[in-house]
Amino acid sequence: MPEKNLKFICMTEYKPGGLPLDGLLLSGDGLELISVLTVDELQEKLGQKNGFNGLIISSRLVESALVEKIAASALPVLLILEEDQEHSEPAIFHSLPQVEFVRRNKLDRESLLSALEDLLAREGLGSEPSVLIPAMQETLSSRFYSEIVKLMNEGVVAVDVSGTLIFMNEAFAAMIDSPASKALGLHISEFIVPDQRSLFIKELTEVIDNGTKLSFETVLLTPAADNMPVLGNASRLHNDENEIIGAFCTFNDISGVKEKERQLTSMNHLLREQASRDGLTGLWNHHTIHQFVREQFERSRSEDRKLTLMIIDIDYFKSINNSFGDMFGDAVLTEVVGFIKKAIRPHDIVGRSESDKFIVILDGIDWTQAMAVAEKIRAEVAENLFQYEDKSCRLTVSIGVTDLENSKAETARGFLEATGQALLKAKTEGRNTVSYYQDLLHKQLVVEKTEEVARIEKELVELADTSKRLYLEAAKALIAALEAKDPYTKTHSLNVAAYSVKIAREMGFSEDRVEMIRDAAQLHDIGKIAIPEHILLKGDQLNPQEFEVVKKHPLISVQILKKIKYLESELPIIQCHHERPDGRGYPGGLLGMDIPLGAQIVAVADAFDAMRSLRPYRGTLSLEDSVEELRKNSGTQFNPTIVYHLLKVLEREELKPERKRFLQDQIARLKQEHDISPER
Repeated sequence: MPEKNLKFICMTEYKPGGLPLDGLLLSGDGLELISVLTVDELQEKLGQKNGFNGLIISSRLVESALVEKIAASALPVLLILEEDQEHSEPAIFHSLPQVEFVRRNKLDRESLLSALEDLLAREGLGSEPSVLIPAMQETLSSRFYSEIVKLMNEGVVAVDVSGTLIFMNEAFAAMIDSPASKALGLHISEFIVPDQRSLFIKELTEVIDNGTKLSFETVLLTPAADNMPVLGNASRLHNDENEIIGAFCTFNDISGVKEKERQLTSMNHLLREQASRDGLTGLWNHHTIHQFVREQFERSRSEDRKLTLMIIDIDYFKSINNSFGDMFGDAVLTEVVGFIKKAIRPHDIVGRSESDKFIVILDGIDWTQAMAVAEKIRAEVAENLFQYEDKSCRLTVSIGVTDLENSKAETARGFLEATGQALLKAKTEGRNTVSYYQDLLHKQLVVEKTEEVARIEKELVELADTSKRLYLEAAKALIAALEAKDPYTKTHSLNVAAYSVKIAREMGFSEDRVEMIRDAAQLHDIGKIAIPEHILLKGDQLNPQEFEVVKKHPLISVQILKKIKYLESELPIIQCHHERPDGRGYPGGLLGMDIPLGAQIVAVADAFDAMRSLRPYRGTLSLEDSVEELRKNSGTQFNPTIVYHLLKVLEREELKPERKRFLQDQIARLKQEHDISPER
């Protein structure tokens, strides 16, 4: 075994532009073979004087000029005599330094190793050349496999145990755009992009050390700007004695596949983007902006960040569409969006929630800054003359603003509902207004409470409470008299009030708010006193004309009650208890969060009691049928969250096991269909 690592230049039978024809030239155990392909490359290596210990060369390649260089280098030479030099050594070789001859026609592994051993012993380079060199045999198999590797479209390389490149085919040379003369002898990692080298070396070392087979994906370092993504395999390389001498790797160019993947990813991203955008304005659509609200709400709570929400509603937009046409309406929407984008910051999030409503998420600013932004939008819209073709008009917007800190919302849904209530306040105050959820805006005058002031305040409150109770009792008596005329609706208002109270308490409302909803529920049908009895007591379903008359009763109720100051809070509930989340209710055709939450509670209680009561044109609906109707119409006619809380009340009060199981199943279905959080 050599006492030290020996480096031999190895060049046998030569084909211009090709590879050695005698098989792979490999290194191992004390011997490093540097394969060269041309005489020029051999001369270049000899001229480098970089510590080569010897030369293995075909005698056919040796010319006088080359002999002089070899002689000058004083390198030991193992010379392979070709067939036409079988009987004598040409005189040209006699001037070479120490030479060992091996005749090709007698070439086998034993004779090759024996000649190399003699050469090394004479030169004092080692006693036993335990080197791993495949016999350079002229067999069909050797040439066959050599030609296959050469013609493969895949890049093929062999490395020694240290990772040094000792063989490469033409396909790999083309991949790295470098001839074998420059690449052989370099570490394989030099052809891998820097950020993936350490992983590749680690995996290749594991292949050599543990014998694992590796399928890998990496990127070859090439002159091309994008380099070359490749898919490959690696496995151990053994010699004829089954000794480990390195690894064998293949490389497949997958640039085309990666480009198609990139195009597909880009297309998928574009499709997702389009599915998340409103087709007209390009803003985030209803589903996506609500998703952003949920994400920003949770993030701001966890990070204790400021978060403000605003909902912008175009006043009387439906009337504008009806009067001027959809094209004019689209132009209005586009221009309003322009004012919104101009007023907010580039990173603020804005989406089209409904046909005429926009939600804006303002991260990191408080309500006072948001109010200034909202006021800027309101003023610019109000001052603008909207024009399309030969039509023009002026319009206004109403804006509700809520901040996370003061809304006290526990859920994103609650945050949105608080902002919706602020918007409703802006609309009920005459529109073209910006309203903040904390109605008073901290501007109340604080009066120092002396004992006398406190006593008078208490007496006035008690007097007001007494007056309100007396009025309500009188109003209830009037309603009771009205309902007594129709045996089918007797006690209806009391039942609606009872259900409304249970729902409100289930939702966690304060007792003051529960009382307000109770009073509104008891008074919700007082306007029916002005409906002709032949319509009110009709024993069959109403025709369209009669139904139009009945639809006026919420406004009549408000007309009757509006002068009673201590019922101001109840009036929006009474007026809106027949509105629907999908905008198909009456009298205003309000949508979603425009409808007061109290009115939506009364609507569910009203519908449930009506279904459970006998009617002249149908019998009483069963509990199961009534609950099914509520669930099926949730999201369109009814607020799903309110239906959920009514079912929770019914399930808790139900004593029959089969009905309790039915209600539990309906609750589960409702939660799944509408993504309802169990939190209040």
